[in-house]
Amino acid sequence: MNSKSVTIATLNTWKGEGAYTHRVQLIMEQAREIQPDILFLQETLKTNALGLDTSEFLANRLNLSTASQPARQKKRIVENTFVDSTSGLSVLTRGQILSNKRFELESDQADGERISQFVEIKLEGLLFLAINTHLTFLKNSDGMRLRELKQILEAIENSQKYDLVILAGDFNCTPDSKPIVWLQTSAPIVFEEACRSMGTRIQTVERKNRLDQIDYIFQLKGKKFRFESVRRVFDIWSPNRKTFPSDHFGVCAKLSM
Repeated sequence: MNSKSVTIATLNTWKGEGAYTHRVQLIMEQAREIQPDILFLQETLKTNALGLDTSEFLANRLNLSTASQPARQKKRIVENTFVDSTSGLSVLTRGQILSNKRFELESDQADGERISQFVEIKLEGLLFLAINTHLTFLKNSDGMRLRELKQILEAIENSQKYDLVILAGDFNCTPDSKPIVWLQTSAPIVFEEACRSMGTRIQTVERKNRLDQIDYIFQLKGKKFRFESVRRVFDIWSPNRKTFPSDHFGVCAKLSM
């Protein structure tokens, strides 16, 4: 980052599924190409039994600071071993982390724990609020996702003090869904989405044999920054490792003052 631009990226890292060790290596390699100032991660695995921690691994190798909030503790199969683990939210940054707060969101027993993470960051003399989230994945539950978004917005305090407020992550709903439309048009504080701002649509997951977007980067409208570019990232197949970095593709946006 310089004093006039900032690069933001987001990725759902897919817990410990698939070829985990190969995948986190790919995430690290592709993050080096992106060089994000702030990186939002969802489903970050941590398991003490195997000494694995996605956010710490990436932060150490990318020379970034990290703030994490563990969630959804359960036993999972990781690298062919059934171990106790968490799947949480993490924010990595080149800046200084000033605070890292956790907010519980509405949840359903059929889905499990849902949280949002609020991280204050000082970067190049500017104050940022990074809001990381992963909304419920339950089908036909846009009403619940809308209520979760309302909880997130209610938790934002004194937004005027920040030079930039970014809300990013896995929203589990498409651009034309009620929660996403509401956030950009009818919310008490309106957010601007990177792809819509740039007149494009980025496909981040495959559902029912078609690609669609459920991962987003939003900024609170009325701030000093504007979206300059947006692209899909973490989407390079490794023929040697026979895997993508995750079951999601990521989104990367550049904002300028």
